[in-house]
Amino acid sequence: MKGAGSKLLSYALKRGAIFLIVYVLILFPLAGTIRYWQGWALIAVIAIPTLIVGLVLLKVEREVLADLVSARERGFGTASVPTVSYVMAIAVLFAAGLSYRGSFLMISGFISFFGLFFAVISFGLLFEAVREDSIRSEIFNTIATGKLDGAGLHGRVRHPIHFAVHMMLLSMGLVLGSIVACLVALVYPLVVAPSIISKEKQLEREDAWFRYYKTKVKYRMIPKVW
Repeated sequence: MKGAGSKLLSYALKRGAIFLIVYVLILFPLAGTIRYWQGWALIAVIAIPTLIVGLVLLKVEREVLADLVSARERGFGTASVPTVSYVMAIAVLFAAGLSYRGSFLMISGFISFFGLFFAVISFGLLFEAVREDSIRSEIFNTIATGKLDGAGLHGRVRHPIHFAVHMMLLSMGLVLGSIVACLVALVYPLVVAPSIISKEKQLEREDAWFRYYKTKVKYRMIPKVW
């Protein structure tokens, strides 16, 4: 398990470092300045919780890490954030940088400050969704009893990782102070909807349990909406 934890942490650090480099190379040149405090604030609010969560996992949740590594290596499930999420995040950065440079549809610094708290909450949702994904059988056993209160995010929506990613993208737009970036983030459900619908159709044909799960959890990705 120690090896699994180190392996996943190494993977996460590499992906994080690549995203950070891309982030800096895109956002600040497009913004036309490095004095874009919201850009630096977003780096801090993403990097610090990520490091803390990684250290906690290595210390007390190595079984979860082992499961996540196994799922990622087998190439199924949603144990890692889909590639489309990174593409959408870059699109949000493009929109925010250009908005800042042109002073176009920017929002107040107070709202950006509020967005920092939203980003932390969204990161927590993403971590919880990934954690639940690693213990999916236990979650489904809870749902099978007809009780949704103990089912976590899976008891609210059928694709909680996508929901958490959507919240993260929206929080990025808020922190960066760009209405345009927030509008770009709102496109995420439309981008992933075809793959979600296709996957669910396949599961309905192959998995009786999933057909039952759909009767208990009605919403795919956004509570009370879709």
